[in-house]
Amino acid sequence: MNTFKKLAYDFFQLKKHNTNIRKEFLAAVTNYFTIIYIVVLVPEILMEIFPGAVTSDGVFVNTSPVFADLNASQMFTALTAASLITAALGSFLMGFIVNKPFIQGPSLSISAFVTYTVCKGFGYNYGQALAIILISSVLFFILSLTGIEEKLHAALPKDVKLAASAGVGLFITTTGLMKAHIINFGDEGVKFITFSSMDYNTKTALLAIFGVVVIAIMLKKHIHAAIFIGKMVCIALALPLGLVHRANFDKFSDMLHPLSLAFKLDFTNIVDISNSSAFAKSLGILFVIIFSVTLMDIIETMTVYVAMHTITDTDKSADVNEKTMPRALETDAVTTFSGALLGTTGISTYTESIAGIVEGGRTGLTSVFTALFFLVSILFTPFVSLVPSAATATTLIVAGIIMASVVRDMDLSDITLAIPSMLTIIIMPLSNSVITGLATGIITYTAINTFTKRKVGAFMYATAFMCVVVLALMP
Repeated sequence: MNTFKKLAYDFFQLKKHNTNIRKEFLAAVTNYFTIIYIVVLVPEILMEIFPGAVTSDGVFVNTSPVFADLNASQMFTALTAASLITAALGSFLMGFIVNKPFIQGPSLSISAFVTYTVCKGFGYNYGQALAIILISSVLFFILSLTGIEEKLHAALPKDVKLAASAGVGLFITTTGLMKAHIINFGDEGVKFITFSSMDYNTKTALLAIFGVVVIAIMLKKHIHAAIFIGKMVCIALALPLGLVHRANFDKFSDMLHPLSLAFKLDFTNIVDISNSSAFAKSLGILFVIIFSVTLMDIIETMTVYVAMHTITDTDKSADVNEKTMPRALETDAVTTFSGALLGTTGISTYTESIAGIVEGGRTGLTSVFTALFFLVSILFTPFVSLVPSAATATTLIVAGIIMASVVRDMDLSDITLAIPSMLTIIIMPLSNSVITGLATGIITYTAINTFTKRKVGAFMYATAFMCVVVLALMP
């Protein structure tokens, strides 16, 4: 124990950062219970890629394989295991290489983009999507080595970056409301559920609403792991209500290897070489996807980095001298590359890492402890298919609203900032596309501020031009 203590203090420089093992451990516990819902939520979003894998009332269809010879419940279990493994790997690397209390894992924003734009929009299968993520991670690494990522982040206005987070929040909240059957989109527009009968959909909606209320009360009372506890409450209540589908549980799932999705990338037909026109179009689409993923990843990682300095009141120049910012971005690229190999989509730094920082985490030891918790959780992945849609919807709704709350930090009194920001927020859920909203915000910001004589840098003009290309090629 004394050897471990000495190694921890020396390697992570605990005294220099005015912390100790106990503080770092408690921060990791906070991180785990704050972030675990995201790690297991990403597979819920990714399952939307596979047509017919899940019925409208949340039952997995296990009669035929959906991907890599796995049926629906096995695929969901494998995706959850892959999410936990990559979250552990990313957090380990952040801890040991960067020595920052940053937690990494599959990104909700990128997962939503892959599901609804890359696969459902452009028509790529999941294996091809993983291959494209792998390619983007290589570009991401090159950009981080050259310093272009930092310049791009600096060029993007703060309000547009905040609006991107808020827009993703509304996007995720809308997904949760639909999963709970509280709202439905039809030919006549959005319809709110009626409570005339107590069928499956009505009970799911009521339980989800109850779960949201319970979580809100716990959050107001500053109860740690409020979202996680609320989800457990919903699962417990779903049993007597008949909302837990035991049919989802495949007796073979408990024997499913946690690396069953590893190396399932599909590089075939990513680019159409049948003729010159098809080649040019498919190459353009590939650019759109890679640029979009890179842009979202940069925003997520850099936002957490800046937020940490704001919370801890540290000197940002110290980290510039230590070159921890470039190392963080390079590590982010490596974890994204590893995530694609292991079978999950883009990895990024969770903004929820701030919870552990507020709790006292100051070094990479917090990340290492959190990674260990993720690894232990892999043992329970066979049971994730039993989680009812009401519990998942509750988590989506609350998580989305929390993400959207960053609007309080936006300057809506300045019309040149308010219009691009609000368009970003509104268009994301309405267009069912994260990148469409972000691209619209960047383009309108550049156009408005060019003609109002606010300084717009060359990097911003270049980014806006690429966003125009993105919108032109979007499905």
